[in-house]
Amino acid sequence: MLNQGENEVVDAETVLCQTCGEPKKPTELVPARSVLAPIAVLIRKEYPAWSASGYICRTDLDHFRAQHVGEVLENEKSELAVLEEAVRQTMKDHALLAKNIDIEFDRQLTFGERLSDRIADFAGSWPFIVSFTGMMIL
Repeated sequence: MLNQGENEVVDAETVLCQTCGEPKKPTELVPARSVLAPIAVLIRKEYPAWSASGYICRTDLDHFRAQHVGEVLENEKSELAVLEEAVRQTMKDHALLAKNIDIEFDRQLTFGERLSDRIADFAGSWPFIVSFTGMMIL
């Protein structure tokens, strides 16, 4: 079995993978120091003697990458489930009600502001435009 803390060169053209222990060509290996930290943590769980000075084959690295992505998605899924439950509970309790903000805004307007809005509504209407144009022609 491979001593996982060392780079073991099988012959001049192959190096052993730290995880599977198989001899691989250098083009099939990735330096362990270039493996992202969260993935390295997963590898060390299964291979405690895994060293940053060694190599890992692409097949094993892909396996650990997929495992990492699966764990991240599972964590996100559980966080989303908690959020969904909070929304369901809020809807059940009727605690969240939609407000008509136009009504609240209208309540805060002064008499002069409301009168100004009504005049602007009329002045921008088709009846006003037609009657004003008729007055100008005469």
